[in-house]
Amino acid sequence: MPYAATAFHLLIAFCLLRLARRVGRNPRVVVIIRGLRPRHFARAVVLIVAVAVCAGLLLTIPGMQWGWWFVLTGREKEGVMPTASDDHAEALTLVLSLIVLGIFVLCAPMLAHWEEQQYRRRSELQSRQDQFFRQLRFGLAHLVMGIPVGFALALTVAGLGFTRAYLVGGGRAGHRGRGVLEATRTHLAYNWLAAGTAIAFLLSSLPW
Repeated sequence: MPYAATAFHLLIAFCLLRLARRVGRNPRVVVIIRGLRPRHFARAVVLIVAVAVCAGLLLTIPGMQWGWWFVLTGREKEGVMPTASDDHAEALTLVLSLIVLGIFVLCAPMLAHWEEQQYRRRSELQSRQDQFFRQLRFGLAHLVMGIPVGFALALTVAGLGFTRAYLVGGGRAGHRGRGVLEATRTHLAYNWLAAGTAIAFLLSSLPW
């Protein structure tokens, strides 16, 4: 069902474009980006590897490969990313995926900050068990994106990593604003590295 996938990409691109317009007018975005340091990207690399390993293990379990995106596109057995074929609709889907990812890169600072406010702020008041289940909800919330269940569960690891960044960055000492910014920058580095990897994969899949 490549045309359904194309329509979905257009809808997501429209929504992200509306958000991207707000990004340029938000001074907090500049503060977030200017505060990025090598440690944020180092943490992000560790978290990406950890999530990839966990997802690889979980996806071997029957039922963990399910995601509504793959049902929609008929790709439930082909992996997380689409691959190119001679079909023009498939090529269009790949191009639209690249456009959506490009817009996502622009929106990533605001999206990361919003998620840190929702899922990491006040973590210092929670027990470790409560922190874990909060980050499990964070991972499962990504099911709306159509990713497999196993991958959504693996994102719990990323959530725990962002929680640690929040606590070390000031949250544990009661400086919640500083903690949220530290977690946001780690989250942003994670998203940018992951999006860059996905873009490189899709570019290699295009029928040049």
